[in-house]
Amino acid sequence: MTKMKLQSGFTLIEGIITILIVGIVASTVSLIIGGYLENYDATSRRTLLQTSAQLAIERISREVRLALPNSVCVYNGAACVPTAQNKVYFVGIKDAGYYQGTSGSYPLMAKKPLPINPNSDTEFDIVSETTKANLNAIEGTDWIAVYNINSSSIYSGTNAEKILTLTDIVPAAGESIVRVQLNSSFSFPLNSPQRRFHVINPYSTMFYLQGTDLRWGKSADDFSNPDTAAESHLLLENVTNLTFTFNAGALQRSGLLHIDLTVEDEGEQIHLIHQAHVYNVP
Repeated sequence: MTKMKLQSGFTLIEGIITILIVGIVASTVSLIIGGYLENYDATSRRTLLQTSAQLAIERISREVRLALPNSVCVYNGAACVPTAQNKVYFVGIKDAGYYQGTSGSYPLMAKKPLPINPNSDTEFDIVSETTKANLNAIEGTDWIAVYNINSSSIYSGTNAEKILTLTDIVPAAGESIVRVQLNSSFSFPLNSPQRRFHVINPYSTMFYLQGTDLRWGKSADDFSNPDTAAESHLLLENVTNLTFTFNAGALQRSGLLHIDLTVEDEGEQIHLIHQAHVYNVP
């Protein structure tokens, strides 16, 4: 008698059921992994937006803290205004020190202050440094500003004059000091009560919104045209809103630059508000 051989395997129905189960499991795993990847991607975009926006704001804050006192302007196309605008510009400080006029008796600081209107002079002595080697930041293209108390003074050019030369001198009393020769006989409007001067570059720094780009640059001209950029550099992309509001404060109280910034990328949005203190004592 011939014995029937036993056969093993899957039926068609069992195979279909297996495929369906595997498909369901794969779809579930795909959804879970896809959700994690999507969340990771959204978190990465949000983190990148947050970091980029924060770095841009910190750059603006750092630069504006080095502004010449009372030179910060929020611009509306006609003049400096206190209301919110999408451009801010200011004159940067390169160095500072204390001065005295070049005639009068020694010791240091006993001389007369810089001549003011209607007098004028072409030079003054720096009493805060002993040699010009300590003043590497000062160049022939730099200017001197004294006791700038408002933006109209500096941008009209009535409170700054270009440096011509720096000279080390040793007067009869033996104190080595640096003498600054100005480009022309100049009358500063006011003397600083502390006899303080600032070394500045006449080309203003500006931050402004162009389309959806936050850009920064230097002005095309000196004080006469401080709000038009000659060079422009990208600082932040995807900016949907940018406003600057400046409270000038007072001579003995810091000003306050209010920055309101919104960036957006692929549905992710970051909104930052920051206030930067601006040194105002001239």
